[in-house]
Amino acid sequence: MRAAPLHRYELFHTSDIDHARELASRVFCEHQLVPHSRISQLDARLHSTKLDRTAVSYLAYGADVRISPGARDYYAVLLPLRGECRMSLGSRRIVADTSTAVIVSPEERLLMHWQDRCQQLILRIDRDTINAHLQEVTGAGPDTPIAFAPVMPVTFGLKHSWRMALLNLVADLDQEHSLSGSALAARAYERALLSGLLLAQPHNYENQLSHEGGTTHPRAVRMAIEIMRSQPAEEHTSTSLARKAGVDTRTLQRAFRRSMDTTPMTYLRQLRLQRARDELSTYDIEQTSVSRVAARWGFPHAGRFSVMYREKFGEPPSRTLHR
Repeated sequence: MRAAPLHRYELFHTSDIDHARELASRVFCEHQLVPHSRISQLDARLHSTKLDRTAVSYLAYGADVRISPGARDYYAVLLPLRGECRMSLGSRRIVADTSTAVIVSPEERLLMHWQDRCQQLILRIDRDTINAHLQEVTGAGPDTPIAFAPVMPVTFGLKHSWRMALLNLVADLDQEHSLSGSALAARAYERALLSGLLLAQPHNYENQLSHEGGTTHPRAVRMAIEIMRSQPAEEHTSTSLARKAGVDTRTLQRAFRRSMDTTPMTYLRQLRLQRARDELSTYDIEQTSVSRVAARWGFPHAGRFSVMYREKFGEPPSRTLHR
């Protein structure tokens, strides 16, 4: 059996829920940890190590559990490697899974429901650390707290690149002789992750950051994304989006390639797949069907939709609907 990520940094492996809560609190924060049902058998493990000013952890409970964290002074990037975690983040309901990471900001009210199969990597970034890094790369520290958009789709573009950087770091840490085991290399890895997060994920200071060839997301790209997100079911084309964004088609396509590492139509397809998943997760089989949801989101061929859905989410749409 393949060893779990960060296996060289095991802090605990236990079936005792109080023991798991106590030791996990030392790495993260005080929290309530409650099994979802009386018959849930815990198989919890936590692997964790510090880089320089951040920490990366692997956490799994092996049972359905509910977690209510207390006060925090750090950002947490939660990246499921398997299964899913349903969250209430402030007033929002969010599902983290293998295609969607979630960034939790300090002091945000958070409730989590971990599925029994859920396994996550968690990058902990203290508030002072990300503030100092923003000042380092822009020349000015934040006047107000950095607020990241919480949902981070990691299947394409810069966000996918950031996910791969974190996975590569974890793979290196798992080696007996690893570059990241040295303080010098660990600092370099950490700087790359912090810079990448500021570049890849929307936040309230992104306009202060520069990117090769222009801003992180040029105006035309931002406009096209806003149009697609607000009207995902419309029959958009690259040409129609370019016209609404005030540029020609080739300019928009080049801008998407440069800043998003994808095309407008690929971005739209990924967005529609996510909306279809949201709908399939909301309704049950008596209320809708896979083919009906697929057609509603612009996928007239249910078979092709199922193939793309499985590639993106790791399961067929019928399983999501039946869950």
